[in-house]
Amino acid sequence: MRYVMILLSAFIIGQVAAGAAVYKSGNYYRLAEDDTLSGDLFFGGRDVVLDGLVNRDALIGAGTVTVSGRIADDLYAWAKRVDVRGDVGDTFLGFAKEVEISGVVHGDVIAYAGQVTILPGARIEGDLYVGTGLLILDQATVSGDIRGGAHEMELNGVCRGKVDLSGSNVTFGEQFDSSNPVTITLHEKPEQPLENAPGNLVLKIEPRKHFYQKGWFYYFLFAAFVIGVLLIGIFPGFFDNLVSLGRERWSVNLLSGLGFFIVVPIVSIILLIILPLGLLSFFTYFSIVYLSKIFASFIIGYFLLRSVQAGKQVNRYLAFLTGLVLLTLVYQIPSVGGILYLVALLLGAGTFVHYLFLVKKNGKSAHA
Repeated sequence: MRYVMILLSAFIIGQVAAGAAVYKSGNYYRLAEDDTLSGDLFFGGRDVVLDGLVNRDALIGAGTVTVSGRIADDLYAWAKRVDVRGDVGDTFLGFAKEVEISGVVHGDVIAYAGQVTILPGARIEGDLYVGTGLLILDQATVSGDIRGGAHEMELNGVCRGKVDLSGSNVTFGEQFDSSNPVTITLHEKPEQPLENAPGNLVLKIEPRKHFYQKGWFYYFLFAAFVIGVLLIGIFPGFFDNLVSLGRERWSVNLLSGLGFFIVVPIVSIILLIILPLGLLSFFTYFSIVYLSKIFASFIIGYFLLRSVQAGKQVNRYLAFLTGLVLLTLVYQIPSVGGILYLVALLLGAGTFVHYLFLVKKNGKSAHA
């Protein structure tokens, strides 16, 4: 993640220094095959197709991104699907449900997606970093290393660097080739020998750790607890008003949270036209997203303790700790846990946004 932030920072600084950029938005944008954009491309909308030449970088937030032409420098894409059929001159950073590469990327590929597919004939001249459910390397070539994690790994291409991947299952195709060390870490030992496994394969078995065995679990839990305690200690009135608003107007708050999660990222991309304002909008968005877990813990914990301790005064700190622990444990429930956690985040963010609206409307304090 640090590498990702360095890349994004370098990109943004480059835009400030150069100042040349093209801003597009809408349901659909296509750069024709014989067209050229001399500067950077910023796009926020539904679908974008780049058949022509982008002479510098491209920063895209969209439903689908199709690159059939050439991007001279970096491609940064947040989308449901990213399809690179053409040529990317340097780094490709993608966050998507699906990432598919059939063209050439002359730098590194960093892909966080539900599925990452490198099709026959594709070339990645740098390293490939993945965080995905399914990684398919099908008769393609990676000149650098392949690193990261994937639940399922299907390897049937050429890697000229090292391979260091972790996941649940791996298969090797007949055309897999790597002269450097191949390290695969699995959660369980395969029941059958791995067919077509290279002679330089190092297979490691590391049983899957439960969430309570991982250091990051306690780190993030403690960090959230400290922030929440500080908020309660400094702004006790904010806690009281927030939980009151969260309990009494929860349906409105959920809708407000849904609108916040959908609208603000789109607005932030558009505001990149005024770069400082766009960056401030993104910073505010991610800050509220992080704090929404804490706000939801306020509301859920207070509601539970008040239900148990009918008629008694609820301790703010104990209510927060109860809600935080419960919400953290709920997230660990397979499948349904993620949905419940998302609902809680919508409640937390929506209640906070609703609270800010009432503060602006009524003055310094807002009461439900």
